[in-house]
Amino acid sequence: MEINNTQVYAGTSGYNYEDWKGTFAPKDTDNYDLLTHYKASNLNFLELTYTFYRMPIAEKIAGICDRLGDIKLSIRLNKSLMRKKPDKLEIESFIEGITPAIERGTAVALLADFHHLFSASRENFDILLELKENFKDLPLFVELTNSTWHKEKYYDEFKANQIGICIIDGPSFRGFAPYRPVCSNSGVYFRLYGKDPLWLSGTEKFLNYEIKKIVCYVYYAFLISFLFLFPVIYKGIYEGLPHININAILYDIQNGYRINIVPFRTIFDYIERILQYQIFHFILFVPTGIFFNKKNIIIVLLFIILKEVLQFICNIGSFDIDTILLNICGIVFGIMIQKYIYQKHSMNILNINNN
Repeated sequence: MEINNTQVYAGTSGYNYEDWKGTFAPKDTDNYDLLTHYKASNLNFLELTYTFYRMPIAEKIAGICDRLGDIKLSIRLNKSLMRKKPDKLEIESFIEGITPAIERGTAVALLADFHHLFSASRENFDILLELKENFKDLPLFVELTNSTWHKEKYYDEFKANQIGICIIDGPSFRGFAPYRPVCSNSGVYFRLYGKDPLWLSGTEKFLNYEIKKIVCYVYYAFLISFLFLFPVIYKGIYEGLPHININAILYDIQNGYRINIVPFRTIFDYIERILQYQIFHFILFVPTGIFFNKKNIIIVLLFIILKEVLQFICNIGSFDIDTILLNICGIVFGIMIQKYIYQKHSMNILNINNN
């Protein structure tokens, strides 16, 4: 198919889908025969997706090429190859597996579709350059759904290095790549996700997730505030705030059991009680890390310090810098959990049409 003397390929991402049965192919079609119906259609292109999850085997690729006839292929790079310094044996194995498609002229492009969290940076751009270097036999196209890549300075570098950018027609939400046709190598690669119910469902789930996160955080913040501030409120209403006795404070400082300003002293002195008491201060703030937003870092730190100061002033506990350190460690651990959850959640949303 040509438009204005330009070769045009049109096809789908994969072909083995259950919901095609009864529409694109007869309802009782065997999975193996779905490719036969694909060949009989007016499509002249196929994005081979299984290679993203499993390494290609030359015999299987040759068999697919035989059945495709004149249909051309774009081959998805295996996910293990789209990281910094991929294993050379894996690179060689992938190239060997797709060689039949290259030799027959069936393969016309390689596709590397990166996770949404793969943002623009010099280090990440070097990964793209390394991919280009490792796979020279076919034009390389990259799908970069993170909006940070879609700036003129990066477009210029893509053109200079002959790295194609996939043009994405997909959902419109914050941080997602804009629809912007651009040619940065020998061809143009459109991926048409559209805004069908699957995408809307995914976006809706994302929004619901954000709302639930906010509700949970508000509830947790109220709970932790109640635990620490209730004794203060009780004393203030029924007993009056205690008078601060400077002499008593100086005595406590000398004896070292009310104020600790030496990092790690309490932890080392009471190591045998960590699992019984100190670990509580670590676990208590893990949820804060899970719901953490970097914009609120000052508020979180002030809250932790204020909590310790109020405990000392109101005579309901002690000011302990080790407790603050444990609180911060709990937050850091929670942030690690948050990143893991977000990566899994984003993958579910952004790869709906690739499963």
